[in-house]
Amino acid sequence: MPNHSCYTSYLLRVWRSEGATGCRASLENVATGERVGFASLAALMDFLEAHAPGEAVLAAPGTRPPQVGA
Repeated sequence: MPNHSCYTSYLLRVWRSEGATGCRASLENVATGERVGFASLAALMDFLEAHAPGEAVLAAPGTRPPQVGA
């Protein structure tokens, strides 16, 4: 069971509108139902980095995140 003080689950949705040059995204907090929308993947990453619990390090695309306690 995760430590809830440093654990957050999100439902991630990513889409590209017809004719758009980039993707849009939304996150929904599984526990609260709160939704946040993003006009770009860069904005999504900024949000995740700002809201990551503790000293989490987000992995670059195409890499695996570090394993804690492994």
